[in-house]
Amino acid sequence: MSKEPLYYFKLAKSMHDEYEKHSKTIGWKTQDSCQVKFKDLPLNNQKVMLHLAKFVDNKVGLATIKEVLELINGYIKDDNDIRVINLLDIIHKDIKELGDGK
Repeated sequence: MSKEPLYYFKLAKSMHDEYEKHSKTIGWKTQDSCQVKFKDLPLNNQKVMLHLAKFVDNKVGLATIKEVLELINGYIKDDNDIRVINLLDIIHKDIKELGDGK
């Protein structure tokens, strides 16, 4: 069953917002043109995020954080990796809420 375009828009927006928010927490400077609300991103950036949202939903799905941790076991090297795990947890919760129709 195909999901509504609004579902992917919400997922892409959430991913963009979280990426921008958490990139700042680890000192990563994103492009100036991307430090805006999703609706104000350049069109090609929006398209990439929408395609990524579809990929995450179709290929990764709602994997649990435990499953993600098992996949990356042995790859966690420092505090930045822990921050990525925390980001995955936040995104997972957002995606699950979107999937639940909340």
